Amino acid sequence: MLAHISDAILAAELHRRLRLGLPGAGAIASLETSDLASEWDRRGFRLEHAVWFGATDNRKDPFYTPGIQTGVLRHAARCCYLIGESALRFTADGAVELQYQPYGNYFQLCADERFWCQPTVLERRGGGYGSTGYSGYLLEDNVILSCWHGYALFEQERSFAVFGYAARRYCDRPLRLPAEQVIALCPQPLAQPEVDRRRDAASDVVLLELERPAPTGIDKHRVPHGRMSAGEPVYTLGFPCGLPMKLADGARVLSVDRDAALFRADLDTYDGNSGSPVFSANDHRLLGIVLAAQQGAGDFEAVPSQGCYRSNRIDRHALGQVCLDVAVVATLLAETE
Repeated sequence: MLAHISDAILAAELHRRLRLGLPGAGAIASLETSDLASEWDRRGFRLEHAVWFGATDNRKDPFYTPGIQTGVLRHAARCCYLIGESALRFTADGAVELQYQPYGNYFQLCADERFWCQPTVLERRGGGYGSTGYSGYLLEDNVILSCWHGYALFEQERSFAVFGYAARRYCDRPLRLPAEQVIALCPQPLAQPEVDRRRDAASDVVLLELERPAPTGIDKHRVPHGRMSAGEPVYTLGFPCGLPMKLADGARVLSVDRDAALFRADLDTYDGNSGSPVFSANDHRLLGIVLAAQQGAGDFEAVPSQGCYRSNRIDRHALGQVCLDVAVVATLLAETE
């Protein structure tokens, strides 16, 4: 019944309803969410929800916030924003401009919402806006680690890794970048598990290859990695809702499932953090990547009395995000050598 709806339109509608907590919009706004979700599942994709935990939203801009450790900043330089070509404009003078909407306006956020004045980068699809992209991490000179479900939304179009999309002050709009910082991804993944991703969360990982090496000045040595333990303090770096890079720290590992190669952590992530690398706050080891946050809530919740939305949060019954164990990544890397 819904086969005529394109992946892009279906993704955008479910994105509004389930990931962001906003009402439906567009030509299929009248259709039931359950029907749309069933069609999405039939096509082989996974749904996810994202929230932040506790009394404090721990997101911050790493490059101007005081007291950020050098180890965190080294990892931040290796993080990249992954987005389709329709979000980019290549200028005559050799630069690249990111297409955007103001974060607060686009998501109809309340005036006191954090990062209201920053940009949210968006694809332009069919005269409207599409995905806000996802997150990746440079493992080696031209190898990007990310999640398969993020890549799957873009595998039919030319996509790019954007390095250096990061704010240097609160209302910064770092939207014009040198061309060397925006690198096309090779059409086919370098490596991915050959299993059913609908049934096995540990297969939701992909290694992507850059068409040319990452920008000079970035540390490209193989990063130390290791297993995590329950209670270990952790942090992540990524691009929630298409915002400039955000560090989310002050979290910990809540539980570990060795058999499934997964763990859970109470990181403050939003849509777009899928694929974000997770590190130990003790020694900056790479522990894994964010796959999907705790289900049952969207990024935002309505405030009817004010006619706007604000960030959702979980204060109790925190199960945490599902994160992939880095051991799976090490196996994939070994297969490429």
